[in-house]
Amino acid sequence: MIDQFSYNCSDYQYHLPTHSIAQKPLMHREKAKLLLLKLKQKTIEHFQVKDLPAILGGRYHCVFNNSKVIPVKVFGRRATGGRVEFLLTRR
Repeated sequence: MIDQFSYNCSDYQYHLPTHSIAQKPLMHREKAKLLLLKLKQKTIEHFQVKDLPAILGGRYHCVFNNSKVIPVKVFGRRATGGRVEFLLTRR
């Protein structure tokens, strides 16, 4: 069902100020931000984790991301000359 949208790597290139990157979990984790993507309506809604029980019950999918980003970015070049950039998330 997610195939209804087209995705390009360039869609995800944007400036994210350093002060906007969480360095530690919230003291009250239930206040963490939650994004709801409604595929049929093609809408995005913003909630908090505490709203999750009220949101569930329909035909929604939950995607949990527990990745941790380490500050490592690797730049390279393919044999064909193309540039490559890697963001490493674990050792």
